[in-house]
Amino acid sequence: MLPGQALSAQQVLAGYTAEAAYGASEEDVAGRVRVGMRADLAVFDGDPLTCAPDELPDLGVACTIVGGRIVHEAL
Repeated sequence: MLPGQALSAQQVLAGYTAEAAYGASEEDVAGRVRVGMRADLAVFDGDPLTCAPDELPDLGVACTIVGGRIVHEAL
């Protein structure tokens, strides 16, 4: 792969969130953090947009929210 063919971190995040919701025809209820949306999200211990790509697998999950309810909190 050539550097010009790589996706940016922002593009990857959009692919897993807003674009995935659009692909599933759920853009009105999912894919963004916004009032009225389903509120399924994960909160990481670091910023996945700024950390080195090889550090992504080691980012801890601080909190997971599904349907607006906390289902996991790191101790």
